[in-house]
Amino acid sequence: MVKLFRLIMIVGVMLSLVSTGSAFAAKGGNSDNTSFLNGKPFATLNADIQVNAGAIEALQLETAQLQSTVNAIGISINNLEDTVQLNSDAITELQNDLNATNQELQDLQTQLNDHITSVNFSIGQLQNQVNDLQQQINGLTANLALQLAGLQDAIDANATDISGLLTQVTTLTAQILVIDNTLDNHEDRITDLESGIADLQIAVVNLDARLVGVEQSAHTHHDGLCFSFTNTSGEDLTDNDWFDDCVAAAEAGGTTVRVVLKDSTNSVVYDASGAIVGEWSQDFITSTQTDFWGQYYSFNHDRLVTLDNGDKLMIPGKSSSNAGCGGDLGNGYGINIYPSNPNYYSNLKILIQPYQHYNQWVGPRYFANWTANHEITWADGNTFNTCGWGGTMGPGFNGTFEFYVN
Repeated sequence: MVKLFRLIMIVGVMLSLVSTGSAFAAKGGNSDNTSFLNGKPFATLNADIQVNAGAIEALQLETAQLQSTVNAIGISINNLEDTVQLNSDAITELQNDLNATNQELQDLQTQLNDHITSVNFSIGQLQNQVNDLQQQINGLTANLALQLAGLQDAIDANATDISGLLTQVTTLTAQILVIDNTLDNHEDRITDLESGIADLQIAVVNLDARLVGVEQSAHTHHDGLCFSFTNTSGEDLTDNDWFDDCVAAAEAGGTTVRVVLKDSTNSVVYDASGAIVGEWSQDFITSTQTDFWGQYYSFNHDRLVTLDNGDKLMIPGKSSSNAGCGGDLGNGYGINIYPSNPNYYSNLKILIQPYQHYNQWVGPRYFANWTANHEITWADGNTFNTCGWGGTMGPGFNGTFEFYVN
């Protein structure tokens, strides 16, 4: 811009010189400019002017060219100003776009903040659910620990029984060796004994025949019958009062019990009796455990009834309260018959339980493969497992169960 200003100034000075030269030329009237000059000095000056006339014309031509250049520069400046104005408009438009973009960013930031708040709220709810699930897991873990402790106690008890049996086997083996030696030394006496045994066998056969008659006679009467029901595919034990009469009979002075199981043809498949231990009440029958939660566990029954076939009868009290594939052995009244070594849920022989829970829990019990038809569970004298692992659940039995107190 400074160079352009200088160029315009130079052009102005030159134009002034050209104008002055032209004025001198106009006053002369003739071509040699001597008409108005008098004397030698003026002739000399006029000669100099003539000499410079060509240079002045050239300068005028150059001045005209510079004027054209200035005009062109003016046009360029106008174009540049138009371009500047366009750029200014574009900058304004970009500024407006930038403002709109900033507003959109602010709106997006607000939406993002709202979304983050919503996500944080959802995370809080999920954390509460996780905490609730953790509490449930802790409860289940504690229950599992108790059951595992029970299993360990059972294992320890079995180990003691096995040790005792090994001692008995050792003793019996020694006795057998002594008997073998005695028999070897007394062959004559053995012959006499064999003859006597044959006579005794005949007597035993006769006694068996008489015993069968006595048993048939005993099985036909119903003295002392306090509870009986026939199991079907539907629910047949529909309350927690079904064993009240048997408890009342024991409280009234009954000292012995008898359990009978008959099939659908009324044939007896199980019949055993035993003496009542202690004094029965609705809540304390074969267990004196005051914590009703613990009466599901066979090892907590200190008054099991030993039946005449060696089996053990376990009956939890009316207020017993637990749940699970083993815990349901103690949720209200239940008849649980084991072999001579009761072991919680793993070796039952007969199970008499209502299909539903009646204390604290609701709905069907949690025994493995449990159905309404399993209210009597019987596996033809074999043991079964109510939890399923380490064994199998017994089948439902369509028949009749009877309980006597005398």
